[in-house]
Amino acid sequence: LEDGENDEEMKDERVFLITGASRGLGRAIAIQAAKYYCTSSSSSLQFVLVSRSRDGIEETVRAMDAITKESVSSDASIATSCHVMDLADLDQLDANMDRLLKDVVLGCSQKEQCAKRKTRRKLFFINNAGSLGHLGPAVDSPSLQDMKQTIDLNVTSGLWATVRFARFVKQQQEQEERTKPIEAIIVNVSSLVAISNDFLTMGIYSAGKGAREKYHTILGKEEEKTQNKKSGVSIRTLNYAPGPLETEMTRQIRNAETLDADLKTNFQNRLLDADDSALKLIQLLDRNQFETGDHIDYYDLPDVNSTKRGD
Repeated sequence: LEDGENDEEMKDERVFLITGASRGLGRAIAIQAAKYYCTSSSSSLQFVLVSRSRDGIEETVRAMDAITKESVSSDASIATSCHVMDLADLDQLDANMDRLLKDVVLGCSQKEQCAKRKTRRKLFFINNAGSLGHLGPAVDSPSLQDMKQTIDLNVTSGLWATVRFARFVKQQQEQEERTKPIEAIIVNVSSLVAISNDFLTMGIYSAGKGAREKYHTILGKEEEKTQNKKSGVSIRTLNYAPGPLETEMTRQIRNAETLDADLKTNFQNRLLDADDSALKLIQLLDRNQFETGDHIDYYDLPDVNSTKRGD
């Protein structure tokens, strides 16, 4: 810290860009992040939520409002913007990313506040949107168009969104003073299927998760090598496997008639709560003690601590 500054004068500005935020893990991450940081007197929170479902994303916002209404600190601020769009539409992906990134506010809202208080700006891109695709033997894939549609969303769109976000962070840093570095973490929502060969009849989903994981790992390592030579911006990646969650996607798997019989048995029991997994992720990001490109599973982490963070 510079002379005359102390921890009380430090203000954290956190921005969460979350895709697939209308249900399941995406919704849970938005809710748990808001709950975790809303009591901090030195936090400014911004959420940019993305989904194909207007009703679902509005329900997410209502849940966030309800959980933070009574507990938000008087000195904290929370802003939320919602975008209804189809990230699988590759023809519109760049235009849609322009819209999203335009909403990611990095600096202080008022220059006077910047002059009085040193800020730590932390950006989180939760790259979560995806679909199951064909469930059944790989040779029974229904069509080339069906395979392309799944890959467009699960791989091409997800990877390009990460590239656009990383470029955006670097461009923003170039416009800022070197004394005000930006920290960014890109979270690829991964899965055990990305690193296991045991999920028979989930071939297209496994292939997509594996491709995303490898790409985010390589991107993170490349940025780490670059950051050893340059200062001012930090872009790290994390592959987070949230564990087997009790979500709509799980119900689709349970009801799939062509799913491998042994695999189907594993999904019959009640699975993990999405809120618990989301809170583990938020605590992991808050501690920021992982190697860039790491694959970290829900079961690798200690039990969640329900105590809210207090800066």
